[in-house]
Amino acid sequence: MESAANSHSEQGRLHALHSYDLIDCEVDPAFQAIMRTVANICEVEFSLIVLVDQDRQYFLSKNEKLFREAPRGITFCAAAIREPSETFEVSDATKDARFSADQIVTGKSGIRFCAAQPLTTPDGHAIGALCLMGRAPIEGPTAQPETGTAAA
Repeated sequence: MESAANSHSEQGRLHALHSYDLIDCEVDPAFQAIMRTVANICEVEFSLIVLVDQDRQYFLSKNEKLFREAPRGITFCAAAIREPSETFEVSDATKDARFSADQIVTGKSGIRFCAAQPLTTPDGHAIGALCLMGRAPIEGPTAQPETGTAAA
């Protein structure tokens, strides 16, 4: 069960997210072009700006035709916002116990690599993440294999 402090923090985070009025908004095509450029520069298939709402992730922008939203669940971006001051990285999702059975890893998308930089408000609330994802494992300078379960 979530502690009162965590519930309060989550409510503050959600309030901050909704104050930007970006959930379910129309995204400028020029912004989408920027995301395609980011993916090309970083040599990955996907670049996304993901906003993490209470029960879903909303893809504010993406460089490829993906879903507009997805359930929050145990996902890369939901995990990334747990540590707002750190870049989150998974070098090979098939070897990470948190994500190896996820449909984005096992299904058609075949995601192996994810790097996500949490997007934080001036008050320190992580409302989402800038994510780079690819179909090939990538060993980055901060990559560390995950052998256990995610910290609470």
